[in-house]
Amino acid sequence: MKVDQIPQDDSILEGHRRACYAQDASGQYVIAPSRGWQVEAIANRQALSDVERKIARSACDVAHGRASPLAYHMACRHMDARLLAAHSGIWSWRIRRHLRPAVFARLPDRILQRYADALGIDLALLKQAPAMDEPSP
Repeated sequence: MKVDQIPQDDSILEGHRRACYAQDASGQYVIAPSRGWQVEAIANRQALSDVERKIARSACDVAHGRASPLAYHMACRHMDARLLAAHSGIWSWRIRRHLRPAVFARLPDRILQRYADALGIDLALLKQAPAMDEPSP
């Protein structure tokens, strides 16, 4: 792509610019600014919509007793069991087990605190189930 062909559409960058590579008049690749690209904005909106649906689904599962609050907080932070295991030091098979409400309710505070630290939230917030009408964080 040539420098003068770089898209300058509105995007999620909100007025900021990002660097991209393009060819200048002499054919050399240079770094040039771009405000965004419409295709990029559409793809980002779709990805965000998918994330919001996953969070809403996990909130619904928690509200109906099909999952523990841990599932909701993992969804809000875009974590799966393997990623949370890497951050918390708890094996992923144990995390999947702790996603069951009955098992989660019996966990000691020392385990819950490890989850809270890995998720970057307070212990009290980790124990709470999200209300269905609350916006997700």
